[in-house]
Amino acid sequence: MFDDHLHVRQETLARQLFALKQGLDTLCSRSPPDGRAVNNPQAGVPRIYTTYITEDKAEQSLRFLRPLTERLPQPLLFVTSADKLVKLVVGNYGTEVHRLLAKHQFAPALYGQRCLESAPTAYVMEFLSPPTLKKSGWVTLFDFFKLKDEDLPTRYANAIRIALDHILDVMQDEKMVHGDLRPNNIMLEVIDSGNTPVCSDEKQGVKLRVVDFDWAEMEHDRRLVQEWMSKRFPSMY
Repeated sequence: MFDDHLHVRQETLARQLFALKQGLDTLCSRSPPDGRAVNNPQAGVPRIYTTYITEDKAEQSLRFLRPLTERLPQPLLFVTSADKLVKLVVGNYGTEVHRLLAKHQFAPALYGQRCLESAPTAYVMEFLSPPTLKKSGWVTLFDFFKLKDEDLPTRYANAIRIALDHILDVMQDEKMVHGDLRPNNIMLEVIDSGNTPVCSDEKQGVKLRVVDFDWAEMEHDRRLVQEWMSKRFPSMY
């Protein structure tokens, strides 16, 4: 560096070196002590939601890992580091309907939410993971109805109808509606990747969970369910 009797250049360089040193110290303090690389989320995963407020008003940390599906250019569903699911919503979301059905185990548990100015609201809920060879999991009724073994959905049609009636009765008793109760918004628990439904008790039939409450309280559900069920299983009507 050329001599500078006013020490302006020296002071500027000193400030920059000091800032660089602070940045390096911060990075080192966040690295694991054994030198392993930090498991950062992949590109395209939201980073502005660092915490969320639970249903009992406590603040919990939140870290997104990956989109639920890689096929969408702008995903709104994300899996977190705690095996939870986050849904980003712009506009209406039927929180009360979700809570009601979750209370009766007809929807994923709702853990909390995070509201940020000029950003979608993040709703944190139970992740209904897909089935594996060794563990039961969840598929949509839409996918279940598309199985190559067409006899399987038919065998469980009545059990599905019983479970759907229970869900509709719960909402009707509280004068609430889901608004978009179609097969792609209803999850069915299956035993394994063979897609055999998990049966609960005789009264419920199969285990169903309702998802996607964006249209809650906007339409009538029972008519919508009867419409697509009668098309899929005409002999029942």
